[in-house]
Amino acid sequence: MKKTFAFFTPVLQSQVDIELWRGISDYAVSKNINVFSIVCGRIKSNDINLTQRTALIDMIENKKFDGAIIWASSIFTNVNQDDINEF
Repeated sequence: MKKTFAFFTPVLQSQVDIELWRGISDYAVSKNINVFSIVCGRIKSNDINLTQRTALIDMIENKKFDGAIIWASSIFTNVNQDDINEF
């Protein structure tokens, strides 16, 4: 069965974001892996737009992924270790 991974990122709009996603996607294709890009905002953000996007995480919680790629320095800004562990 084909492996499936999730890539969590707060945005996909700058050149850096796009190049990172392109690299992950190209690698996944070369290894016959499914990969989903989940633009989910930042954990515990006060920005309502980012908070709404974080709801995506809750919606996919029951989906079984074989692994996750997390742009941690972007998603976990201004949170503590307990918040990260809960994620």
